[in-house]
Amino acid sequence: MQARCSDLNELDRKRDATSIVLEFCSKEVI
Repeated sequence: MQARCSDLNELDRKRDATSIVLEFCSKEVI
């Protein structure tokens, strides 16, 4: 799961979608 979050974080690093990434990771964890 952390790997996916890291990939998404890197991809969205250029954007301000940190909240979206965090939400996605949270849903994945749950």
